[in-house]
Amino acid sequence: MLLLLFLTASVLVIWAKQTGLGKVFSGTEQKGREERGSDVLRCHALASAGTDAPEGRGQGRWRVFANGTLAIARAGLEDRGQYLCTAANPHGTAQLLVTLSVVAYPPRIAGGRWQLLTAHSGKPVAVACRAEGRPPPTIAWVLANKTHVSDSSTGNNDVRVEPDGTLIIKEATVYDRGLYTCVARNPAGTDTLVVKLQVVAAPPAILEEKRERVEGTMGENLKLPCTVTGNPRPAFVNGKLFLFANGTLHLSTIAPSDSGNYECIATSSTGSDRRVVTLVVERRDTLPKIATASQEMTRLNFGDKLLLNCTATGEPKIVVHKNGTLEIRNIRPSDTAEFICVARNDGGESMLVVQLEVVEMLRRPTFKNPFNEKIIAKPGKATTLNCSVDGNPPPDISWMLPNGTWFSGSIKTSQFLTGSHGTLTISSPDTAKAGRYRCAAKNKVGYIEKLLIVEVGQKPNILTRPAGPVKGISGESLSLHCLSEGSPRPRTAWTLPGGSVLERPQLGRKHVLLENGTLLIRDASIHDRGDYVCRAHNNAGESSVTVPVVILPDRSLLSTDNTGRASGSQLLHPSGTLLIQNPQPSDSGAYKCTAKNHLGSDFTVTYVHII
Repeated sequence: MLLLLFLTASVLVIWAKQTGLGKVFSGTEQKGREERGSDVLRCHALASAGTDAPEGRGQGRWRVFANGTLAIARAGLEDRGQYLCTAANPHGTAQLLVTLSVVAYPPRIAGGRWQLLTAHSGKPVAVACRAEGRPPPTIAWVLANKTHVSDSSTGNNDVRVEPDGTLIIKEATVYDRGLYTCVARNPAGTDTLVVKLQVVAAPPAILEEKRERVEGTMGENLKLPCTVTGNPRPAFVNGKLFLFANGTLHLSTIAPSDSGNYECIATSSTGSDRRVVTLVVERRDTLPKIATASQEMTRLNFGDKLLLNCTATGEPKIVVHKNGTLEIRNIRPSDTAEFICVARNDGGESMLVVQLEVVEMLRRPTFKNPFNEKIIAKPGKATTLNCSVDGNPPPDISWMLPNGTWFSGSIKTSQFLTGSHGTLTISSPDTAKAGRYRCAAKNKVGYIEKLLIVEVGQKPNILTRPAGPVKGISGESLSLHCLSEGSPRPRTAWTLPGGSVLERPQLGRKHVLLENGTLLIRDASIHDRGDYVCRAHNNAGESSVTVPVVILPDRSLLSTDNTGRASGSQLLHPSGTLLIQNPQPSDSGAYKCTAKNHLGSDFTVTYVHII
């Protein structure tokens, strides 16, 4: 910033910074102030004789030019005060007193002073910190480990601060959890923003389609892929054939009996994902065909051994072995019939009748709801965990409690009770019964299990409670924070001083309820003062906090140039009388009246205290 004070005179010009001066003489005082884009103060003196001053004299940040201009480079708060310009020649002297005010605004960080941020482990994190002020403030961050970093910090690419104040964490881990403080500072003051960072594990995700139909041909080898991402690394659950480490299921020499649903379930401590592939293997039935050509009559002697070959092909294959065994391959329900085996020679014949019944195909156990579940139980109210399963033969169901105890068959205690359809009822849930429950189903062709996480609901707890009244400035927006925690996640509602209730997030009005529970009051006025009540509630209960709001004067300027202009509860009459309508304690403060014309100005300050 370069500040210039101009004086035009053919005289000797002397500038001096004054301290402890008394009353300013009317008509000789000019007030200078810093202006955006034109940091100039001009003072002019006339003289009839004299010599020009040098082009520019002085040292450091101070220079006096030939036209009487005083230049102050990089003006700061320390340059505030009164400056005396003295012009002298043989005929006399003239003086001009200039009062210099250097305006500065303390930093103000946008978005409030508290934030809650949740990030996934292994992912980058960006935390914004936008601040305004004059001069522009510098931004620095205090990390969770108490380390200080800024945009000028070097030597750490994992954590850095961008020139706009944004904190970048290259790859978040659980060790990065904690409180981060953004500090915006300039000579006029300091503002801070506290961000609580929570780092959670990323749930598993299967990259292929969640449902897919695959058609196969009898006898071919087939691979069903199941590519999964997640942190921590998920485990694969699949109960058939060969499973590769990357999640691919390999089926060799498939047959129609391999048709059905194949489920890939990826689970970790943070959740689960599921992929179902429906495999259809078509049966290739063909008519029998005898491979041996017809033979002419052969003459044999009595008692000779005769073998008549009759080799046939076709699907399904029927083979009669030399020992009389009948083999039917790829049996199906339509093969249900009565089979007669006839043994005959010259001495007679004998028969064996076999009744064949082909029952329904065996099926490995499958859950009707295969996904892992999370259940929020109400304290003291019975909760039922569902483990409905299908399979042939009917699977046996067992339960594992959070302490690692397995129960096979039925359970009937004062705390737990199993039902006929695989359910487990917790009679009176509390924190001791919360945890990870496992349901397992098993028959002779397969075994599966699923995870059910039980959490007991917690009454909401409001984390942000103001130490006193929240003060806002008339005409500006005001944010009332109501951050809460609980299980399940609490819902937030605000009751306004007039009795109106905001129960869901909404935009476009004077009062805006945000997703995080913050209430935004746009263009605050004295009509917005009063008690605001925030209520956080869920199935386990509710909690509330009362936030008193006081709206302060906005330091606005009322002038008689605009006759009778109203501002809130204040009205300025042309005579200079200021009328405060319906005075309230929030209207207390210092009121400054300034009178000025082309000859000078004067002012008086009146302090008003309203009880």
